[in-house]
Amino acid sequence: MTAQYELGRLYHGASPATRDPALAFEWFTKAAGKGHVGAQYYLGLMHARGEHVRQDYFRAAEWYRLAANLGHHAEAQFALGDLYFRGLGVPNGYAEALAWYKKAADQGHPVAQYRLGVMYSEGWVDGFDAIRAYKWFTLALRGQDRITAFDATLDAKAGLGHVAAKMNENQIKRAEAAVASWRLKR
Repeated sequence: MTAQYELGRLYHGASPATRDPALAFEWFTKAAGKGHVGAQYYLGLMHARGEHVRQDYFRAAEWYRLAANLGHHAEAQFALGDLYFRGLGVPNGYAEALAWYKKAADQGHPVAQYRLGVMYSEGWVDGFDAIRAYKWFTLALRGQDRITAFDATLDAKAGLGHVAAKMNENQIKRAEAAVASWRLKR
């Protein structure tokens, strides 16, 4: 199963010499059928991007959900949250997006942490929550390089500054305590 997954990654890789989406899809499908969560994630990714298969967000969501639920795969949880956030292949739902982003963020996924900061600062679920927004933006700062690689327009520092400007000293202390008490979940 792991060897099948690794072959899928080899053929899915960025090297033009080895890139073969059809073989990647074949090997990922074999590994995913045996329960390999990484392969399940990649099948979701290939469906979402339309690599070797017709773009199908519904199928992407199915594969992401398998990897997210069974394997607690942070990338799959984030990707599923994104589908809910954007309403692609699943009903648009900020509460559902928030739940999946939170699962990925709890595992240290910086883009998910950033998205939580935005959702709480903009009040997309349960209204504006400065303390939670501050917490998630602060945690996201640790992975700003990954956030920038994902989307160069996302800036956790700017988000943190925007929220902090709306907070009083007591709220900032409570938010900093929340950051200090946060622990990575696996």
